[in-house]
Amino acid sequence: MKPLLNISGLSHRFLGPPLFTGLELTLEPGACIGIHGPNGCGKSTLLHLLTGLIPLQKGIVNHQSKDLKPLLLSQQQGLFRELSAEEHFLVHGLDWAAAYQNQGLEPDLSSRHKHPHQLSHLQRSQLSLSRHLSLEPQVMLLDEPWAGLSREQIEQQQQQLKEWQEQSGGALLIVDHNRQALVDFCTENYLLGPKGLEVLSAGGELLAPFQDLSEKQNNRSPLLEVQLNSLTIDGRALVEQPFSIRVAEGEGVVLVGPPACGKSLLLKLISGLEKANYRGSIRWKDQLLDVLSAEARGRLGIAWLSQQRLGFPGVSISQYLKLQGPRQEVVCQWSRRLLPSLDLTLDRLIDRLSGGEFRILSLASAFAQQPSLLLLDAPFEGLAPHIKLSTAEHLDAIAEQGMSWLASATEQNQVTHRSRLQSWPVATPQL
Repeated sequence: MKPLLNISGLSHRFLGPPLFTGLELTLEPGACIGIHGPNGCGKSTLLHLLTGLIPLQKGIVNHQSKDLKPLLLSQQQGLFRELSAEEHFLVHGLDWAAAYQNQGLEPDLSSRHKHPHQLSHLQRSQLSLSRHLSLEPQVMLLDEPWAGLSREQIEQQQQQLKEWQEQSGGALLIVDHNRQALVDFCTENYLLGPKGLEVLSAGGELLAPFQDLSEKQNNRSPLLEVQLNSLTIDGRALVEQPFSIRVAEGEGVVLVGPPACGKSLLLKLISGLEKANYRGSIRWKDQLLDVLSAEARGRLGIAWLSQQRLGFPGVSISQYLKLQGPRQEVVCQWSRRLLPSLDLTLDRLIDRLSGGEFRILSLASAFAQQPSLLLLDAPFEGLAPHIKLSTAEHLDAIAEQGMSWLASATEQNQVTHRSRLQSWPVATPQL
Protein backbone atom coordinates (compact mmCIF):
# COMPACT_ATOMS: atom_id res chain seq x y z
CA MET A 1 0.00 0.00 0.00
CA LYS A 2 1.48 3.34 -1.06
CA PRO A 3 2.08 5.79 1.82
CA LEU A 4 -0.04 8.93 1.93
CA LEU A 5 2.93 10.93 3.18
CA ASN A 6 6.62 10.13 3.36
CA ILE A 7 9.18 12.34 5.14
CA SER A 8 12.89 11.81 4.58
CA GLY A 9 15.96 13.61 5.98
CA LEU A 10 13.97 16.59 7.26
CA SER A 11 16.02 19.19 9.15
CA HIS A 12 15.12 22.69 10.31
CA ARG A 13 16.56 25.54 12.32
CA PHE A 14 15.76 29.20 13.00
CA LEU A 15 18.81 30.64 14.76
CA GLY A 16 21.28 28.72 16.87
CA PRO A 17 21.22 24.90 17.01
CA PRO A 18 18.81 22.91 14.78
CA LEU A 19 15.37 22.05 16.10
CA PHE A 20 15.74 18.59 14.55
CA THR A 21 17.90 16.87 11.95
CA GLY A 22 17.41 13.86 9.68
CA LEU A 23 13.77 13.31 10.62
CA GLU A 24 12.16 10.26 8.98
CA LEU A 25 8.45 9.38 9.11
CA THR A 26 5.89 7.54 6.97
CA LEU A 27 2.10 7.90 7.18
CA GLU A 28 0.24 4.91 5.76
CA PRO A 29 -3.54 4.98 5.17
CA GLY A 30 -5.26 4.56 8.53
CA ALA A 31 -2.14 5.51 10.51
CA CYS A 32 -2.56 7.27 13.83
CA ILE A 33 0.74 8.75 15.03
CA GLY A 34 1.35 10.89 18.10
CA ILE A 35 4.34 13.18 18.70
CA HIS A 36 5.34 14.34 22.16
CA GLY A 37 8.08 16.80 23.16
CA PRO A 38 8.97 19.85 25.25
CA ASN A 39 8.02 23.43 24.44
CA GLY A 40 10.09 24.79 21.58
CA CYS A 41 11.31 21.40 20.30
CA GLY A 42 9.72 21.96 16.87
CA LYS A 43 6.43 20.03 17.00
CA SER A 44 4.32 22.79 15.46
CA THR A 45 7.16 23.71 13.10
CA LEU A 46 7.12 20.13 11.79
CA LEU A 47 3.40 20.36 10.98
CA HIS A 48 3.87 23.72 9.27
CA LEU A 49 6.67 22.26 7.14
CA LEU A 50 4.41 19.39 6.05
CA THR A 51 1.68 21.80 4.91
CA GLY A 52 4.03 24.23 3.20
CA LEU A 53 3.36 27.09 5.63
CA ILE A 54 7.12 27.15 6.26
CA PRO A 55 9.52 26.45 3.36
CA LEU A 56 11.67 23.33 3.59
CA GLN A 57 15.33 23.97 4.39
CA LYS A 58 16.59 20.40 4.04
CA GLY A 59 14.85 17.11 3.38
CA ILE A 60 12.03 15.71 1.27
CA VAL A 61 8.27 15.51 1.84
CA ASN A 62 6.53 13.24 -0.68
CA HIS A 63 2.74 13.09 -1.03
CA GLN A 64 0.87 10.16 -2.57
CA SER A 65 -0.41 12.49 -5.29
CA LYS A 66 -0.12 16.14 -6.29
CA ASP A 67 -3.74 16.66 -5.21
CA LEU A 68 -3.05 15.45 -1.67
CA LYS A 69 -2.34 18.24 0.76
CA PRO A 70 -2.40 17.58 4.51
CA LEU A 71 -5.07 19.56 6.35
CA LEU A 72 -3.81 21.29 9.49
CA LEU A 73 -5.99 21.87 12.53
CA SER A 74 -3.77 24.42 14.25
CA GLN A 75 -3.76 25.79 17.78
CA GLN A 76 -5.41 28.84 16.22
CA GLN A 77 -8.23 26.41 15.28
CA GLY A 78 -8.65 27.79 11.75
CA LEU A 79 -11.70 29.85 12.72
CA PHE A 80 -12.61 33.30 11.45
CA ARG A 81 -13.90 36.01 13.77
CA GLU A 82 -16.11 37.47 11.02
CA LEU A 83 -17.98 34.20 10.37
CA SER A 84 -20.69 32.56 12.45
CA ALA A 85 -20.54 28.85 13.27
CA GLU A 86 -22.93 28.08 10.41
CA GLU A 87 -21.07 30.30 7.94
CA HIS A 88 -17.85 28.33 8.54
CA PHE A 89 -19.60 25.47 6.71
CA LEU A 90 -21.55 27.54 4.17
CA VAL A 91 -18.36 28.97 2.62
CA HIS A 92 -17.52 25.38 1.61
CA GLY A 93 -21.04 24.69 0.35
CA LEU A 94 -21.80 22.51 3.37
CA ASP A 95 -24.84 22.38 5.61
CA TRP A 96 -23.88 23.09 9.22
CA ALA A 97 -26.45 20.86 10.92
CA ALA A 98 -26.01 17.99 8.46
CA ALA A 99 -22.23 18.06 8.91
CA TYR A 100 -22.59 17.62 12.66
CA GLN A 101 -25.19 14.87 12.27
CA ASN A 102 -23.03 12.99 9.72
CA GLN A 103 -20.33 12.85 12.38
CA GLY A 104 -22.74 11.48 14.99
CA LEU A 105 -23.12 14.79 16.83
CA GLU A 106 -26.17 16.71 17.89
CA PRO A 107 -25.87 20.28 16.55
CA ASP A 108 -26.05 22.96 19.23
CA LEU A 109 -28.74 25.30 17.89
CA SER A 110 -27.82 28.01 20.40
CA SER A 111 -24.38 28.41 18.78
CA ARG A 112 -25.54 28.40 15.17
CA HIS A 113 -25.32 32.17 14.62
CA LYS A 114 -22.58 32.90 17.15
CA HIS A 115 -19.10 33.95 16.16
CA PRO A 116 -15.98 32.18 17.53
CA HIS A 117 -15.28 34.78 20.22
CA GLN A 118 -18.83 34.23 21.53
CA LEU A 119 -18.35 30.47 21.92
CA SER A 120 -16.85 28.52 24.79
CA HIS A 121 -13.47 26.84 24.33
CA LEU A 122 -15.18 23.45 23.91
CA GLN A 123 -17.62 24.84 21.33
CA ARG A 124 -14.76 26.39 19.32
CA SER A 125 -12.78 23.16 19.48
CA GLN A 126 -15.76 21.12 18.29
CA LEU A 127 -16.63 23.60 15.54
CA SER A 128 -13.06 23.52 14.23
CA LEU A 129 -12.77 19.72 14.29
CA SER A 130 -16.16 19.13 12.64
CA ARG A 131 -15.45 21.69 9.94
CA HIS A 132 -12.06 20.19 9.12
CA LEU A 133 -13.41 16.62 8.97
CA SER A 134 -16.26 17.78 6.71
CA LEU A 135 -13.67 18.82 4.10
CA GLU A 136 -12.82 15.10 3.66
CA PRO A 137 -9.02 15.27 4.00
CA GLN A 138 -6.80 12.26 3.44
CA VAL A 139 -4.27 13.37 6.05
CA MET A 140 -5.15 15.36 9.17
CA LEU A 141 -2.45 17.17 11.17
CA LEU A 142 -3.61 18.21 14.63
CA ASP A 143 -1.61 20.71 16.71
CA GLU A 144 -2.46 20.30 20.41
CA PRO A 145 -6.16 19.59 19.73
CA TRP A 146 -6.93 18.58 23.31
CA ALA A 147 -5.48 21.56 25.18
CA GLY A 148 -8.01 22.80 27.74
CA LEU A 149 -10.42 19.86 27.33
CA SER A 150 -11.54 17.45 30.04
CA ARG A 151 -10.86 13.73 29.76
CA GLU A 152 -14.47 13.08 28.80
CA GLN A 153 -14.37 15.77 26.09
CA ILE A 154 -11.08 14.38 24.76
CA GLU A 155 -12.54 10.86 24.56
CA GLN A 156 -15.55 12.20 22.65
CA GLN A 157 -13.32 13.84 20.05
CA GLN A 158 -11.13 10.75 19.84
CA GLN A 159 -14.20 8.68 19.02
CA GLN A 160 -15.12 11.21 16.34
CA LEU A 161 -11.65 10.92 14.80
CA LYS A 162 -11.72 7.12 15.00
CA GLU A 163 -15.03 6.95 13.12
CA TRP A 164 -13.67 9.33 10.46
CA GLN A 165 -10.65 7.08 9.99
CA GLU A 166 -12.79 3.95 9.70
CA GLN A 167 -14.94 5.59 7.01
CA SER A 168 -12.21 7.35 5.05
CA GLY A 169 -9.01 5.40 5.64
CA GLY A 170 -7.31 8.71 6.32
CA ALA A 171 -4.16 9.20 8.40
CA LEU A 172 -3.69 11.23 11.58
CA LEU A 173 -0.56 12.96 12.88
CA ILE A 174 -1.15 14.53 16.30
CA VAL A 175 1.18 16.62 18.46
CA ASP A 176 0.12 17.29 22.02
CA HIS A 177 1.49 17.71 25.55
CA ASN A 178 -1.14 15.31 26.92
CA ARG A 179 1.03 12.21 26.74
CA GLN A 180 -1.60 9.92 28.28
CA ALA A 181 -4.17 10.94 25.67
CA LEU A 182 -1.62 10.26 22.93
CA VAL A 183 -0.58 6.80 24.16
CA ASP A 184 -4.24 5.79 24.76
CA PHE A 185 -5.34 6.82 21.26
CA CYS A 186 -2.39 6.64 18.85
CA THR A 187 -1.00 3.34 17.60
CA GLU A 188 2.52 4.82 17.38
CA ASN A 189 4.09 7.51 19.57
CA TYR A 190 7.36 9.37 19.18
CA LEU A 191 9.45 11.88 21.14
CA LEU A 192 10.73 14.77 18.99
CA GLY A 193 14.27 15.95 19.70
CA PRO A 194 17.34 17.41 17.96
CA LYS A 195 18.20 14.02 16.44
CA GLY A 196 14.71 13.43 15.06
CA LEU A 197 12.08 11.02 16.35
CA GLU A 198 12.57 8.44 19.11
CA VAL A 199 10.00 5.62 19.24
CA LEU A 200 8.05 5.66 22.51
CA SER A 201 5.25 3.19 21.84
CA ALA A 202 3.94 1.00 19.03
CA GLY A 203 0.88 -1.22 18.84
CA GLY A 204 -0.14 -0.14 22.34
CA GLU A 205 3.19 -1.35 23.82
CA LEU A 206 5.32 1.23 25.67
CA LEU A 207 8.88 0.87 24.36
CA ALA A 208 10.45 3.83 26.21
CA PRO A 209 9.27 5.91 29.18
CA PHE A 210 7.65 9.26 28.54
CA GLN A 211 9.76 12.05 30.02
CA ASP A 212 8.09 14.29 32.58
CA LEU A 213 8.74 17.35 30.45
CA SER A 214 6.65 19.78 32.48
CA GLU A 215 8.64 18.90 35.61
CA LYS A 216 11.89 19.37 33.69
CA GLN A 217 10.76 22.82 32.52
CA ASN A 218 9.65 23.84 36.00
CA ASN A 219 13.12 23.00 37.31
CA ARG A 220 14.74 25.68 35.17
CA SER A 221 16.24 28.62 37.06
CA PRO A 222 13.72 31.43 37.67
CA LEU A 223 14.63 34.67 35.93
CA LEU A 224 11.64 36.79 36.97
CA GLU A 225 9.35 36.23 39.94
CA VAL A 226 6.40 38.51 40.59
CA GLN A 227 4.23 38.24 43.68
CA LEU A 228 1.25 40.60 43.85
CA ASN A 229 -1.08 40.76 46.82
CA SER A 230 -2.91 43.82 45.50
CA LEU A 231 -2.68 46.23 42.58
CA THR A 232 -4.57 49.52 42.39
CA ILE A 233 -4.60 52.42 39.94
CA ASP A 234 -6.72 55.57 40.21
CA GLY A 235 -8.58 54.02 43.12
CA ARG A 236 -9.59 50.95 41.05
CA ALA A 237 -8.52 47.54 42.32
CA LEU A 238 -7.03 45.38 39.54
CA VAL A 239 -5.76 42.58 41.78
CA GLU A 240 -7.51 41.73 45.05
CA GLN A 241 -6.06 38.28 45.77
CA PRO A 242 -2.52 36.88 45.84
CA PHE A 243 -1.21 36.39 42.33
CA SER A 244 2.22 35.24 41.16
CA ILE A 245 4.07 34.93 37.88
CA ARG A 246 7.30 33.05 37.28
CA VAL A 247 9.34 33.20 34.08
CA ALA A 248 12.26 30.80 33.80
CA GLU A 249 15.34 31.11 31.62
CA GLY A 250 14.49 30.26 28.03
CA GLU A 251 10.72 30.27 28.65
CA GLY A 252 7.82 32.09 27.01
CA VAL A 253 4.79 32.95 29.16
CA VAL A 254 1.49 34.41 27.94
CA LEU A 255 -0.59 36.35 30.46
CA VAL A 256 -4.24 36.11 29.38
CA GLY A 257 -6.98 38.38 30.67
CA PRO A 258 -9.79 40.71 29.55
CA PRO A 259 -9.07 44.21 28.24
CA ALA A 260 -8.13 46.90 30.81
CA CYS A 261 -7.58 44.35 33.59
CA GLY A 262 -4.01 45.49 34.33
CA LYS A 263 -1.82 43.30 32.10
CA SER A 264 -0.13 46.22 30.34
CA LEU A 265 0.33 48.02 33.64
CA LEU A 266 2.09 45.01 35.11
CA LEU A 267 4.52 44.81 32.17
CA LYS A 268 5.35 48.49 32.66
CA LEU A 269 5.83 47.91 36.39
CA ILE A 270 8.32 45.14 35.66
CA SER A 271 10.19 47.37 33.20
CA GLY A 272 10.19 50.31 35.64
CA LEU A 273 8.30 52.57 33.23
CA GLU A 274 5.19 52.86 35.40
CA LYS A 275 4.38 53.40 39.04
CA ALA A 276 1.28 52.06 40.76
CA ASN A 277 0.04 51.22 44.23
CA TYR A 278 0.77 47.57 44.82
CA ARG A 279 1.69 45.23 47.62
CA GLY A 280 4.09 42.44 46.81
CA SER A 281 7.48 42.07 45.18
CA ILE A 282 9.17 41.92 41.78
CA ARG A 283 12.41 39.91 41.79
CA TRP A 284 15.08 39.38 39.15
CA LYS A 285 17.35 36.45 39.97
CA ASP A 286 16.62 36.95 43.69
CA GLN A 287 17.31 40.72 43.39
CA LEU A 288 14.48 43.11 44.26
CA LEU A 289 13.67 45.35 41.29
CA ASP A 290 11.48 47.77 43.23
CA VAL A 291 14.39 50.10 44.04
CA LEU A 292 15.92 50.09 40.53
CA SER A 293 15.21 52.65 37.80
CA ALA A 294 14.03 51.72 34.31
CA GLU A 295 17.56 52.36 33.00
CA ALA A 296 19.08 50.04 35.60
CA ARG A 297 16.56 47.33 34.74
CA GLY A 298 17.43 47.75 31.07
CA ARG A 299 21.09 47.16 31.88
CA LEU A 300 20.06 43.91 33.57
CA GLY A 301 18.61 42.76 30.24
CA ILE A 302 14.92 43.66 30.60
CA ALA A 303 13.36 45.12 27.43
CA TRP A 304 9.79 46.30 26.89
CA LEU A 305 7.88 46.49 23.60
CA SER A 306 4.70 48.57 23.65
CA GLN A 307 1.52 47.84 21.71
CA GLN A 308 1.31 51.58 20.98
CA ARG A 309 2.80 52.97 17.80
CA LEU A 310 5.57 55.39 18.79
CA GLY A 311 5.89 58.53 16.70
CA PHE A 312 8.75 58.91 14.20
CA PRO A 313 7.54 61.93 12.17
CA GLY A 314 9.73 62.53 9.14
CA VAL A 315 12.16 59.71 10.04
CA SER A 316 13.16 57.40 7.20
CA ILE A 317 13.95 53.71 7.50
CA SER A 318 17.60 54.57 6.84
CA GLN A 319 17.64 57.02 9.76
CA TYR A 320 15.78 54.55 11.98
CA LEU A 321 18.33 51.84 11.24
CA LYS A 322 21.21 54.19 12.03
CA LEU A 323 19.66 54.66 15.48
CA GLN A 324 20.21 50.91 16.00
CA GLY A 325 23.98 51.41 15.78
CA PRO A 326 25.97 48.24 15.06
CA ARG A 327 22.78 46.16 15.25
CA GLN A 328 21.19 47.67 12.12
CA GLU A 329 22.07 44.73 9.85
CA VAL A 330 20.68 42.29 12.44
CA VAL A 331 17.46 44.34 12.55
CA CYS A 332 17.15 44.01 8.77
CA GLN A 333 17.75 40.26 8.94
CA TRP A 334 15.13 39.78 11.63
CA SER A 335 12.63 41.97 9.74
CA ARG A 336 13.00 39.82 6.62
CA ARG A 337 12.67 36.60 8.62
CA LEU A 338 9.47 37.79 10.28
CA LEU A 339 7.95 39.36 7.17
CA PRO A 340 9.83 38.61 3.91
CA SER A 341 7.59 41.02 1.98
CA LEU A 342 8.44 44.00 4.23
CA ASP A 343 9.66 46.89 2.06
CA LEU A 344 12.83 48.23 3.69
CA THR A 345 13.50 50.89 1.03
CA LEU A 346 15.86 53.22 2.87
CA ASP A 347 14.11 56.49 1.99
CA ARG A 348 10.68 55.16 2.97
CA LEU A 349 9.26 57.10 5.93
CA ILE A 350 8.56 55.21 9.14
CA ASP A 351 5.17 56.88 9.56
CA ARG A 352 4.14 55.50 6.15
CA LEU A 353 4.44 51.91 7.38
CA SER A 354 1.23 50.05 8.12
CA GLY A 355 0.48 49.13 11.73
CA GLY A 356 1.55 45.52 11.12
CA GLU A 357 4.76 46.53 9.32
CA PHE A 358 5.74 48.89 12.12
CA ARG A 359 5.03 46.18 14.71
CA ILE A 360 7.34 43.77 12.85
CA LEU A 361 10.11 46.37 12.58
CA SER A 362 9.82 47.12 16.31
CA LEU A 363 9.90 43.42 17.17
CA ALA A 364 12.96 42.92 14.94
CA SER A 365 14.71 45.76 16.80
CA ALA A 366 13.84 44.13 20.13
CA PHE A 367 15.15 40.72 18.98
CA ALA A 368 18.38 42.35 17.78
CA GLN A 369 19.05 43.72 21.28
CA GLN A 370 19.15 40.12 22.59
CA PRO A 371 17.65 40.97 26.00
CA SER A 372 17.45 38.37 28.74
CA LEU A 373 13.72 39.09 29.14
CA LEU A 374 11.47 40.64 26.50
CA LEU A 375 8.15 42.11 27.70
CA LEU A 376 5.57 42.11 24.88
CA ASP A 377 2.35 44.06 25.23
CA ALA A 378 -0.33 42.42 23.03
CA PRO A 379 2.21 41.42 20.35
CA PHE A 380 -0.33 39.87 17.96
CA GLU A 381 -3.03 42.54 18.01
CA GLY A 382 -3.76 43.75 14.48
CA LEU A 383 -1.46 41.30 12.68
CA ALA A 384 -2.58 39.23 9.70
CA PRO A 385 -2.77 35.45 10.38
CA HIS A 386 0.36 34.58 8.34
CA ILE A 387 2.37 37.25 10.17
CA LYS A 388 1.11 35.94 13.53
CA LEU A 389 2.26 32.47 12.54
CA SER A 390 5.73 33.65 11.56
CA THR A 391 6.10 35.74 14.71
CA ALA A 392 4.97 32.88 16.93
CA GLU A 393 7.47 30.48 15.36
CA HIS A 394 10.33 32.93 15.93
CA LEU A 395 9.30 33.62 19.52
CA ASP A 396 9.49 29.88 20.16
CA ALA A 397 12.91 29.81 18.50
CA ILE A 398 14.40 32.63 20.60
CA ALA A 399 13.10 30.98 23.77
CA GLU A 400 14.76 27.73 22.71
CA GLN A 401 18.02 29.70 22.41
CA GLY A 402 17.67 31.10 25.94
CA MET A 403 15.84 34.44 25.56
CA SER A 404 12.82 34.59 27.89
CA TRP A 405 9.67 36.56 27.14
CA LEU A 406 6.43 37.53 28.86
CA ALA A 407 3.50 38.60 26.67
CA SER A 408 -0.03 39.84 27.31
CA ALA A 409 -3.12 38.69 25.40
CA THR A 410 -6.89 39.04 25.72
CA GLU A 411 -7.74 35.55 24.41
CA GLN A 412 -5.90 32.23 24.51
CA ASN A 413 -6.34 31.70 20.78
CA GLN A 414 -4.68 35.05 20.01
CA VAL A 415 -1.31 33.51 20.86
CA THR A 416 -0.58 30.27 19.06
CA HIS A 417 2.96 29.39 20.08
CA ARG A 418 4.02 26.64 22.41
CA SER A 419 4.30 28.81 25.48
CA ARG A 420 2.92 28.51 28.99
CA LEU A 421 -0.43 30.23 29.51
CA GLN A 422 -1.33 31.98 32.73
CA SER A 423 -4.67 33.60 33.53
CA TRP A 424 -5.01 37.04 35.05
CA PRO A 425 -7.09 37.10 38.27
CA VAL A 426 -10.15 39.21 37.49
CA ALA A 427 -11.04 41.61 40.30
CA THR A 428 -14.55 41.67 41.75
CA PRO A 429 -16.58 44.41 40.02
CA GLN A 430 -17.18 47.43 42.23
CA LEU A 431 -20.84 48.32 42.58
